[in-house]
Amino acid sequence: MASIIDPEVTEFLRDVSLSLYQEASDYARSRKIIIADTKFEFGRDLDGRIILIDEALTPDSSRFWPVESYEIGKSQASFDKQFVRDYLEGIAWNKQPPAPSLPPEVAAATTTRYLEAYELLVENRFDWSPGVPPSAGLGVRRFVGALGQRRSKRSIYRLLNT
Repeated sequence: MASIIDPEVTEFLRDVSLSLYQEASDYARSRKIIIADTKFEFGRDLDGRIILIDEALTPDSSRFWPVESYEIGKSQASFDKQFVRDYLEGIAWNKQPPAPSLPPEVAAATTTRYLEAYELLVENRFDWSPGVPPSAGLGVRRFVGALGQRRSKRSIYRLLNT
């Protein structure tokens, strides 16, 4: 990465990424979730400032494992999209378009896992009615808000632009 962008920017992004991960990991661990890994995507705004883009710290961009069932060297139970990956591997999909449709029970089980992680993180139920999808934006904002509870958007902005 340092050969593509400025080495100083590379170091800065590494430090910011590790800081965000550590804070979110500590928070999640206190709620009985291990964030095994995650990804952050950065870009620049029109003024050249580094910004955090795309989703961060969600079950789609991270691997979330329950602390209670974690076992070293074993395949882990998870709150993330690994369940969908395992299903797709099990049907021997060739990973070429078009993707197969997910059976309703796989989609429902994935939703259940995501909601369980959310409820552990915010220590509150996610109110929605089956068959009526919640607002995706609202759900993601609540989810990320739970992980970033101690770090406001303004403090993340300061972290990125200091």
